[in-house]
Amino acid sequence: MVDLSLGSGDGLYGPIIGVIDDWAYLFWSIIAQSGLEAGSGSSFYTAFPADAPAKSPVSRIWMLPDEKQPYQPYQGSFQLTQLVPPVADASSTSDYILHPSVMAGNQTDELAVAIAMNQKTRLDEHLQIAVAIFADGQFRGYSLATKTDEISDDPVLYADANHHLHLAWEMGAGGRNIYYASTTPTVISALDRLNSGDLINAILEGSMEGLVGMALLPVVGFGWMLPGLLIMGIYKLFRDQETLSDPLSWVLLVISILVYQLVKLATLPTIATYTPFSAWLDLPEWLSTPLRLAVPLIIFVVAVYVANRVRQRHSQSSALFYVMITLTDAALTLAIYGVTFLGVY
Repeated sequence: MVDLSLGSGDGLYGPIIGVIDDWAYLFWSIIAQSGLEAGSGSSFYTAFPADAPAKSPVSRIWMLPDEKQPYQPYQGSFQLTQLVPPVADASSTSDYILHPSVMAGNQTDELAVAIAMNQKTRLDEHLQIAVAIFADGQFRGYSLATKTDEISDDPVLYADANHHLHLAWEMGAGGRNIYYASTTPTVISALDRLNSGDLINAILEGSMEGLVGMALLPVVGFGWMLPGLLIMGIYKLFRDQETLSDPLSWVLLVISILVYQLVKLATLPTIATYTPFSAWLDLPEWLSTPLRLAVPLIIFVVAVYVANRVRQRHSQSSALFYVMITLTDAALTLAIYGVTFLGVY
């Protein structure tokens, strides 16, 4: 059915067969041990009518390693909502795609195959599990099923009578931990629920990375503040006794704050796309928009409060008010959004 050509020392996994809706599929993986692709893993498939076996073209399974995947709506046999369409460019594919596992259980007109793939996670890479969908002899696309910070491999996939998928896999370098996920609403609700362990880990990790973000304040934060500081500084040269009781001071203060915000948005555009705290917690999708809108507003309100307290206790200087409001805003922004410098959001 297939002529396999292996390089010196290459490892072969499979082939394994899957039969669905009058189509038969063969899947296998090759782990390269020599040449330019040494250390990489590739998976392949061929398909032919189940009642007329014949030698058919071999196709390589390509998947994107990107942390953010270009999902599109899915309508098919399984209880999935979105798939990443097949990748057309070989140069953009993940360098490690292996261990395909054909689904067991109830038959449909599509075939689901669990497969391990190398995916970027922040500034690192981890082996994750994807579920690939095949129909009429063609690869329709895939969906990432795991998001772990350890190696996930050796998946087992099952389809129940309601076309829900159930996935089990090994996690960790030793493969001693077995994990489970499913598309059933009951399982999703149970697994997606935040527990005390999630919150503690988020607080610890968020605190450390928040401090790292705030450490950028002398460079990044000062860069945001500088244009407004120039405006307020020039104003103070001509009016040494400037105070917030002067209407002109308020006009220049508002202009300076607007300039600060524009510079901040121009140099940190992820404020508009990153969901706050999602680097540390798996948040439900419905929270994304409210958090993206509310958190920057809350940061600004807190900054105004701090600047106003300083004004009441120490000085009516508009320049000092500008420094306090932007300094507080920059510090809080970098504490929450500085993590975007450490990954893809």
